[in-house]
Amino acid sequence: MSSNLSIFKFYNIMKHSIYIYKLNDLDEICCTFPKHLLSEEMNLFDHFVHNLKIQYNIVNDINKADIAFIPIDFTKLIYIGAHHSYSIVPVDCPPTPPTEGVEHKNVIIEYYWNRFVSPYLLNTEKIKHFMIYSYVLYDISFEYIPNKIHIFSYEDRTTFSDNNIDGKEYPVIIPYPLNGNKIYKQSIVKNYMKYEKKYNLAFFGSLDRNDILLYYRSFIRYLSFPLINYSGKDAYKYLPNVKYLFVLRGDTPTRLNFYQCFAYGIVPIIFKKEIYLYKKLLCPEINIEDSCLILPDIENNKDIDYAVIVDDLLKKELSDENNYINKIKNHENIFNNFNWYEENSSIKPLENIINYLVNI
Repeated sequence: MSSNLSIFKFYNIMKHSIYIYKLNDLDEICCTFPKHLLSEEMNLFDHFVHNLKIQYNIVNDINKADIAFIPIDFTKLIYIGAHHSYSIVPVDCPPTPPTEGVEHKNVIIEYYWNRFVSPYLLNTEKIKHFMIYSYVLYDISFEYIPNKIHIFSYEDRTTFSDNNIDGKEYPVIIPYPLNGNKIYKQSIVKNYMKYEKKYNLAFFGSLDRNDILLYYRSFIRYLSFPLINYSGKDAYKYLPNVKYLFVLRGDTPTRLNFYQCFAYGIVPIIFKKEIYLYKKLLCPEINIEDSCLILPDIENNKDIDYAVIVDDLLKKELSDENNYINKIKNHENIFNNFNWYEENSSIKPLENIINYLVNI
């Protein structure tokens, strides 16, 4: 019976026809880029395209397609740039910009979109078009990309470094990939894993690298509860054995730790203002909020006063083991919707993206 269900599920995926643009000139530039980017979550693009071709019916005629995919990897174009020792650099290609400053990144986005994508687009009014941007939306603007192009990214609004003002909303939120990270000694996560829980609370990351981190994280120092607190490089030693993890925003609202929680049976602790974002994840028929411990927003509280508020919340939460059990009961199901590395099956996050596009 289960085999028949798998066949039906696979057929249901395969019936959608996808047109993938052949941007040959852009491919010649991108194929020379180094394989590894600055951070591992930026490497989703090639994995995404590979599985798109495997899971779906790829057609050569856009008029026979349900959806069209635009294969432009702006994370590589922005953060590596065409100007490196092995690259084929167009004569008029602008220099690789600084990694901060929205105006610098706009130059790159506008150039590559106008020269390598826009002239080749077909039937955008009739066929739904989409692309992915596999990184956070820090100092990034997609104003040069028409609104009719659906964008999928790790966040749904931009954050700018100069004034930290949220900008235009339009990307659809997709989960981070739990890929391997040599620097942090983390392996690719392909399955939901259960470990013995030795620690109630933990936080991994910097508390004071900049003013944003100070505002959102420095209250940690004043908590009365015992807390595992190390840099991100040490997370691999302790993460699987933690019950509750503080997933406190950094320069942008989302963090990789949030998705690791659902792989290891950990309850993520997040601010109330961040739940709006995580609830928008493409995770059908699941209320992610029920699987998190929600902190009230800091607002104008001083660190020591806010720590008292959090201590009271933690005291109530940790007083009953059933609170933890109830919060992780849907973790495996949620993780399956976040798992980019499922073996011998469809990639669920990709399936959720295509189903979203087909049904809007």
